[in-house]
Amino acid sequence: MEGKTAMITGCNRGIGKAVAEKFASEGADLICAIRQVSPAFEEEAEAWAVRYGVNIDFVHFDLTDEDGIKSAFNALNSGKRRVDVLVNNAGMPAGGYLLMTPLAKIKEVMQVNFFSQVLITQLAAKMMMRQKCGSIINMGSVTALDNQGGWTAYGSSKAALMGFTRTIARELAHFNIRVNAVAPGL
Repeated sequence: MEGKTAMITGCNRGIGKAVAEKFASEGADLICAIRQVSPAFEEEAEAWAVRYGVNIDFVHFDLTDEDGIKSAFNALNSGKRRVDVLVNNAGMPAGGYLLMTPLAKIKEVMQVNFFSQVLITQLAAKMMMRQKCGSIINMGSVTALDNQGGWTAYGSSKAALMGFTRTIARELAHFNIRVNAVAPGL
């Protein structure tokens, strides 16, 4: 991964944090996309930068704010930054049966877990197309594959993301952009 830059959303905790550190340990520079400033995480990431000899930058946007997402990518483009790998990790869980889940909640989960990922992918794919290469990794979920009920909004949003992944893998392949999804579970 030396000489490559990985952009990882939601990397200040959990799976995203582990993914970010692994990329750094393999020599990738990082663009850490998180919702809000987190001094504790930024301090930890700076320690990775020293330990692994990589550069780490931070961008902040909320996945419900499309203008904020576009602004972050405009800043990356104006700074002539590369994105070789995009990991769409950020998301929100939401449990609840269909009749107990307000439509507003379903829309919010779809915005965060699906529509924002589509927008981020569009913006990153444009950068990768100019580079003539790249890799996009979408964080799905086993609930998208085998939903046991009680996860109406979340399971549906991750199923949409998995379908999106299969579609764009075909669309972007001729630009030498690889698109995959992983589906972790508990």
